[in-house]
Amino acid sequence: MFGFTAGAECLRCGAPARVAPVAGSKATMLKRAHEARGLCVNCAVHDALRHLYPANLILEQSGPKALALPHIQQQFFEICRMAGTDAEFDEIDWRAIIAHWDLPFPSPVKRTATNPVTEEDLAMARQEGEQRRAGTWQEPLTAEEYQAQRQAAIDDVFKAARKALHEDP
Repeated sequence: MFGFTAGAECLRCGAPARVAPVAGSKATMLKRAHEARGLCVNCAVHDALRHLYPANLILEQSGPKALALPHIQQQFFEICRMAGTDAEFDEIDWRAIIAHWDLPFPSPVKRTATNPVTEEDLAMARQEGEQRRAGTWQEPLTAEEYQAQRQAAIDDVFKAARKALHEDP
């Protein structure tokens, strides 16, 4: 729908950035650039999330993996749509947002009337979340692993029942 402008790169991730202002746009979130500078739509989404309280604290504590869930993506885009946006839902690459999560931004988060946290507050929340999550993440079991684990548990129950039936009180 919108073309890329030669030489326009995202200031954060270096991806090609679109420069295609929407005539008469009243967007307050994810507004298209008028010049070849700024953030790509994915970094702009992350920047919006960094300034969206309390989502910013929750994401810093939990990490960005929740952004892979379709209902979370749709809820965020609904907020953008209600606030006014030039972006289309299909333009947002949530995997890229998650992959680039730790890249620095050109400017820090500052306290505002609608966002009571600063970059320092977010860093503390990130550190607390990392400490809490350390060593707790496990890859989900495959179907075969789940079946084997389930069968082993059933075998243990039957073994204990047989033993209990054959023991004299």
